[in-house]
Amino acid sequence: MLEQALKKAIPNQLKNFEKLIGGHDPYHFTTWDKKDGASILRYWFWDKTETKKNHKRVFVNEIEELLKYLLRAQRFTRADYDKYCPRTRSDGTCGFAVIVRVLEYFQIIDIADGEYRVKSAEKIHELLSNQ
Repeated sequence: MLEQALKKAIPNQLKNFEKLIGGHDPYHFTTWDKKDGASILRYWFWDKTETKKNHKRVFVNEIEELLKYLLRAQRFTRADYDKYCPRTRSDGTCGFAVIVRVLEYFQIIDIADGEYRVKSAEKIHELLSNQ
C-alpha cells in the first residue's frame, strides 16, 4: 500500500519537496524507477550556481522501515534516518528532507525541537497495510 499511495500522491499532488531550511529552491520530483526490485523515487535540485542538476534517490523500502521504527519509537531524528535509510543516505543528506516532506504531506508527523513525532499512527498503519 505504501508504494501505491506514494505513486498516487507523487507527482499528482506533490511534485516539489521544500527543503527543511527555508530560503532555498525545493527538490523536484523526476520519475519513479525500479532497481534490483526496489522502487525508487528520483528527484533533483540545482547546484549552488544553478547550472547543474543534482540527481538523487529515495528508496521506498527504506521509508517503510523508517515508518515501522516510527510506530515503535513514536519519533525519529536524522540519526534514525541514517540508520534506516542507508541507500538513500548514500546519495547525501537531502533524502532526509524529501522523506520528512512526504511524511508531512500524509499528515504522519509533526516537527518539534529537531524531532519528527508521530501525529497519526492510524495513517502509518494504513500505509503499511498489505506490505
